[in-house]
Amino acid sequence: MIGTIQDITEPKRAQASILKLSKAVEQSPATIIITDINGTIEYVNPEFTVTTGYEYTEAIGKNPRILKSGLTSPEVYKSLWKTIAGGNQWQGEFQNKKKNGEFYWESAFISPIRDEKGSITHYVAVKEDITEKKRVAEELLIAKEHAERSDKLKDEFIATISHEIRTPLNIIMGYSAILDEMYPIELEGLDRNEIFGSIDAAGKRLMRTIEQVLSLSRIRTGTFTYRPSEFLLDEVIDRVAEDYKSIMQHHPCSFECINNLSGVRVTMDKYLLEQSIGNLLDNAMKYTTRGYVRLTARQLDALVQIEIEDSGIGISSEYITRIFDPFTQEDSSYTRPYEGLGLGLSLVKNYVDLNGGTIEVESEKSKGSRFVLAFPHHHGRTESF
Repeated sequence: MIGTIQDITEPKRAQASILKLSKAVEQSPATIIITDINGTIEYVNPEFTVTTGYEYTEAIGKNPRILKSGLTSPEVYKSLWKTIAGGNQWQGEFQNKKKNGEFYWESAFISPIRDEKGSITHYVAVKEDITEKKRVAEELLIAKEHAERSDKLKDEFIATISHEIRTPLNIIMGYSAILDEMYPIELEGLDRNEIFGSIDAAGKRLMRTIEQVLSLSRIRTGTFTYRPSEFLLDEVIDRVAEDYKSIMQHHPCSFECINNLSGVRVTMDKYLLEQSIGNLLDNAMKYTTRGYVRLTARQLDALVQIEIEDSGIGISSEYITRIFDPFTQEDSSYTRPYEGLGLGLSLVKNYVDLNGGTIEVESEKSKGSRFVLAFPHHHGRTESF
């Protein structure tokens, strides 16, 4: 009796590997086509049938041109064959036609297959149906173009409103001031100071309202231009405080500024910072008829804090949760004693956000309010920012 034993571990492993690769190709969600060097189809996986509608037996022996729709440029096919015949991988898109006549888009990767001698024997194409992706991309492009047109219209509208309202308003206020200087005599039965003072106050109120609406519109439409620069914060605080000291001379409450900053540099939009502090001081003055308004600036670790505190009418706990919403006021009746659209605090919140800061509010009805702005700061000077 003669017996032989042969180690078939490697062939078994190779067979298992081939089986695994075969299943991966068969179950692939992508369309896979293998052709000979002349382009004749030798294999298609099941996904090919799902995508194109052609059965396996209908595809074998045919050329992939059975999918041609006539909508793909001949230059694409020339580039394809030149690339793969040269031994390189080609990537591109086709607009093909299914068996039922329906057009579809597919993305394709086509590569040459070489034998052990390096000669090209076959080509393999891995394709993905991208019709839905194309549709979504086209819809997004249309939506983007529509949004851009809308933004352009909004920009034009804002510019028109700014010109058509502010220009005549400036003329009215300008000529009112001229008339005030030209006719210093008392008008019969009327107080000239009251007349011209009312015109000036009404004009400034309307101008302030227009500025607030336009600023909010620019922020909402993304057309607001943020202009950061590096500056000394204490100098800005001192300048704002000086302006309000002169304003508060004729106000029934006192004004105090405590500036504990020295040499602290910040990088932000200076105009937005000044507007933020100014709006909060304006509110404090408007709603405080006795007691005080206080502006305090201090350094706290890596932050600088700017605090505006008053002893005014305060804010109710019910309203304080909505205090930064635009066009909201605690008293929204037409008989309210305070003017305004309810945009000031909303703009302050937006300005502070744009400058990378935070704003907090504490208030108690009839006892006053406290607003705290906080911003990051840095030491030293930077040459560019």
